[in-house]
Amino acid sequence: MLHVLTRLRARQARELAARDQAAARQAEQETARAQSAEAAARAETERVRADSERLLDQARQDAARERDELPATFDARVRAVEEARADSRARADRAEAELDTLRRERDELRDASETPVAGAEQAAGKAQRRRAPARDQ
Repeated sequence: MLHVLTRLRARQARELAARDQAAARQAEQETARAQSAEAAARAETERVRADSERLLDQARQDAARERDELPATFDARVRAVEEARADSRARADRAEAELDTLRRERDELRDASETPVAGAEQAAGKAQRRRAPARDQ
């Protein structure tokens, strides 16, 4: 019976050892899966971080370029407005000069047309005076 007990204990010990070995293999497999998942998560985190950095750098570069272009754009708009104002002023000056010329010509024409009329009136007045004394007689 001792012999049977010894065999039984030996068999139980082997079964326990086999279970322990299976549990150890399973634990090793789970550990390997966990380490693999951790490595994948770290790699994904690093990819996301790199993408975020790249996007952030691009946004910063875009903002810097826009900021640098703003003064030039503003200056160009100011120049365009100043040129338009200068063009308008030049047109207004030309229009005023043309108006002055037309007024001068009008005044000259008016003066020229009044001079013959005045001369004709004087001649007509002399003619009436000559006739008038003849009527009085």
